[in-house]
Amino acid sequence: MTGLNLHLYPSAMLNESRLFRIGTSLQESGCFTATHLVGISGAGLPAREEIASGVVIVRIGTSADGASRGRLRRLLGLAGWMPRIFRRYGREKVSAVAAHSVWMLPLAWLLAVRTGAILVYNPHELETGTPNMRSGRKVVAQTVERLLIRKARIVTAVNQSIGCWYAERYAGVEPLVVRNIPRQEPASARLRERLGLSPEPFLFVHTGRLTAGRGIPQILAAFEEMSGPDDPMVVFLGDGPMKADVERASERHSHVHLLGPVPAHEVVDTIRDADAAVMLIDTESLSYQYSSPNKMFEALSASLPILSTPLEELQRSLAGMNTEAWRLGSVAELSEIAKLRTRADVAKFREEWPGLPTWDSEVAPLVSAVCASVGRTGEGR
Repeated sequence: MTGLNLHLYPSAMLNESRLFRIGTSLQESGCFTATHLVGISGAGLPAREEIASGVVIVRIGTSADGASRGRLRRLLGLAGWMPRIFRRYGREKVSAVAAHSVWMLPLAWLLAVRTGAILVYNPHELETGTPNMRSGRKVVAQTVERLLIRKARIVTAVNQSIGCWYAERYAGVEPLVVRNIPRQEPASARLRERLGLSPEPFLFVHTGRLTAGRGIPQILAAFEEMSGPDDPMVVFLGDGPMKADVERASERHSHVHLLGPVPAHEVVDTIRDADAAVMLIDTESLSYQYSSPNKMFEALSASLPILSTPLEELQRSLAGMNTEAWRLGSVAELSEIAKLRTRADVAKFREEWPGLPTWDSEVAPLVSAVCASVGRTGEGR
């Protein structure tokens, strides 16, 4: 075996499903002694938490480093956090170190230089095109990425659109595309059973974090208009800053429901008895224009059609299918189009839908590239 496989991301590592899947798949390859997912500690969270055989979350720092303390406190926390990471791992036998955001690239590069490990850049989106990348912050992020991205042995992208953007922006960089195909396991109960709903109502589902930029107010407004027994319902599966808004709507309107989050690997099976998904993405930022949200792949893995605003990567995934009935020209159409969808529309979609590959097949090129770079063959797979 070689050495450690490090993944750096400045979060409390609670629901980082993509990072967890990548780390676990790499550890399962047999190419590393252990995989450490290194994040920031939080109140009540263990400093070490094993989430799979050989895959350990390592939380370093104090709860004051958390994002909830405000931007300045967070920046000060990160300024102290990164040297602690370097001191912790700078003398370890490390074979690969992966930065999961542009802000982790400098630390990951320094650790790679110090330990002789390969550097991997695994951005979770188009890093410098997010809504919070403005003015000086954007300039710094672009500079960091421009200076260090070519030092990475391997660069990944979450979809083809973002992969092409990186390839065009940085000559010589050819990202491996690893889409967020969910790993699936049976759920203890599905949506209708959990909510006490009969099979009759046409049921839309919205999965993922309840936060801004995902059209939640517009979805609530549309389904609050539903009143008839044959009108569709919507259930939100998740948690987040806008949970209270959804709770209030669910208390007032019988066509709006809220279900708390379930483990990431159970989401697909939980939503299988819904009829369709609803997905509104604010595409004002370049990163969101090119996005392929987890909720998209969760719905498609459950063979659910998606009532959605135009999204390039959704259309790419549905290439060759006639999905005009599920496409929103504007958010204002949501209520009316939702009412027009029928089980016959769902059946037609499922007849045409070829399905998605498994996560293991999707991540296989990355596992092979990493193992080859650290001198192993991935014999554990």
